[in-house]
Amino acid sequence: MTAPIQQASHAVHRSQASLQSNEVESKIEHERMKANLKEQRKQAEITFEVERDEQSGWLTASWDAPRGQGGITTQGKAGDGVKLPRDVSGGEAVRALRRLGFQVVRQEGSHIRMSKGAVRLTVPNHKTILPKTLQSVLRQAGVSVEQFLEAL
Repeated sequence: MTAPIQQASHAVHRSQASLQSNEVESKIEHERMKANLKEQRKQAEITFEVERDEQSGWLTASWDAPRGQGGITTQGKAGDGVKLPRDVSGGEAVRALRRLGFQVVRQEGSHIRMSKGAVRLTVPNHKTILPKTLQSVLRQAGVSVEQFLEAL
């Protein structure tokens, strides 16, 4: 090989070695950042609280992620062992709610609007009401499952 070709060959090898060195440093820095992030996650605390409203029996559960990175609040009725019936029709639900003091305001299609004072709710007038739908209607009405079952 001639001297200029040898010099060019050495320059190419040095630049390849330099690129490989930069790639290694970049990978090391990336691994350091991942380890730092894992450490931050370990140090993160999540707070969890459950409160019960003695008057209504509702439970409110909330949890927060650290530094305002999310969190959630949810509510639900404490389980008292009484299951919602699965075979209640819309007409039966309306009759039970009437016995509990609600009045029919109007009907649009298969939905019946009812009210009692400032409380307004819509009852689907279907052959059977899904348990979750019935649960939502009762929650809006402020009526317990036991009260509803007694009024049926």
